[in-house]
Amino acid sequence: MKVKVPDAYFGGPEEFSGAQRVLFLYRLSINGGDVKDALDDVGVSPVVAMRAYKAAPEFKAAWDEAVEASNLVLESTALRRASYTRRKTVDQNGNEIEVEDRPSDRMVLGLLKARKPDVYSDRLRLADADGNSLNGRRDALIEEILGIAKAGVEVLKGKKRNG
Repeated sequence: MKVKVPDAYFGGPEEFSGAQRVLFLYRLSINGGDVKDALDDVGVSPVVAMRAYKAAPEFKAAWDEAVEASNLVLESTALRRASYTRRKTVDQNGNEIEVEDRPSDRMVLGLLKARKPDVYSDRLRLADADGNSLNGRRDALIEEILGIAKAGVEVLKGKKRNG
C-alpha cells in the first residue's frame, strides 16, 4: 500500500519555520539524538531539514549543539541503567511491588570505553613520542622491529663464535 505524502513535505528550507526549528531542536536535545523522531514531531521531512541544515550556519550549529546535549541524556540514561537500583512499580492487581534492576556490566564497559578509550579500548594503539597515531604504519613498524631483532641475533651469534 502506497502512502501519498503531501508535496509540501518535500518543500524548501523556507517551509521549516522558526517555530518548527525551535521545537525540533528542543525535541532533538531530549530524545537521545533521534533526528527522524524529532522531525516527525514537528511535521518536517528529512529532505527539508537537511536543506535548512546546509543553508543556515546558525541552524547547523544549533542542531549540532542539540545532538551534543542529547548525548548527555543518553549518557545519563546509560549510567542509570548501568547501576544497581531498586524501584517501586504496580503489578497487574494494583499492588505496589519493589523491583530490582540489576546492573549491566556491558553498559558500564561501553561507557568506560567511550569516556576513556585510551584506557579501556579493545584496540591496540601505537603512537610516537608526541602522541601521533602510528596505526597506519603498523605493518612497516613490525617489519622494522623484526629487522632490528634479526640484526641483534646476528650480533649475538658473532660474539659466541669469537668468544
